[in-house]
Amino acid sequence: MLRKILTAAAVSAVLSVGAAQAAEHPLDVTALNRIVTELSAGGTTIDRKQIEEWTAALVSPAALKSVVESNDGTYVEAWLRAASDPKVIDAALRAADPKLLDHWLKSVTDPRLVASLTRHADAKVIAAWLDGAFYAPLIDQLAGAQPGGDRFKSYADALVSPAAVNLGLKLSDPVVVEKWVRAVTDPRFVTAVAASGQPKLINAWIKALSSDKTIAAATALTQPAAIQQWLLALTVVTQDQNLLKYLDPATQSAWAASLANPKVIESLTKLGDARISGRWVQALSDPQVVTALVASVKPEVLISFIRALAAVKEGAKP
Repeated sequence: MLRKILTAAAVSAVLSVGAAQAAEHPLDVTALNRIVTELSAGGTTIDRKQIEEWTAALVSPAALKSVVESNDGTYVEAWLRAASDPKVIDAALRAADPKLLDHWLKSVTDPRLVASLTRHADAKVIAAWLDGAFYAPLIDQLAGAQPGGDRFKSYADALVSPAAVNLGLKLSDPVVVEKWVRAVTDPRFVTAVAASGQPKLINAWIKALSSDKTIAAATALTQPAAIQQWLLALTVVTQDQNLLKYLDPATQSAWAASLANPKVIESLTKLGDARISGRWVQALSDPQVVTALVASVKPEVLISFIRALAAVKEGAKP
């Protein structure tokens, strides 16, 4: 009898430890794949409470740790597919407990996650991260509530960081590049960045938008709508004093030089959109931009730019 009692106690203890480990590490491969499958097939029939429970499991510190330390691209992609699912993000946005949204944001924008994604050179993985990080209703809520608040700032800081920019442009995959370009130039995101009043964030966004690497990737796209959106974002700085007044000299020079970049001018010419050309002419007519250009651009480039400006201006309607 005593032996049976001791055996039962031992089994109970093992089960308790197993349960504790399962609770601490809720996302083993089997559990994760089940969540992914049910989210994909469940439509709107899944119980809201169940989705909240899955969301809490997906973005727990233990789950994130297992993802960022994994060398298994398939596992990372499965987690991103689940964490980026609109039903999961909506659950975080609607949850009664605001901490759930905070935990989701911290997970998806965690620098360790971005670093881990760079190890997995797979366009599907990066595209899944972009889909989640720039989910439109998420931007609407974060940007509309309090753009100057800590929640939006930490979110936006992560998305325009050099590491995130490199990730978005990493593979030179047109699908990934277009997703990234559309995301960082989404008018809602741009408006919120401008309204944040955060000089560091605003300068980081301008640098991300106007770097040589971004210009090369954006101008190589074949989708005119994506190029148009990017060009409009490039010219929005002089339209919004909240952006212009926070630019440091180095950022302003780099941004002004990007407007004079031959690839940008070539894109403007190919698009033949008078609205965008007009915005570009207005931006380049700003005294601060002219000063920055004269100070930062080589004479031969400046001469070519002036000629291009005259040619574009003829067909533009400011």
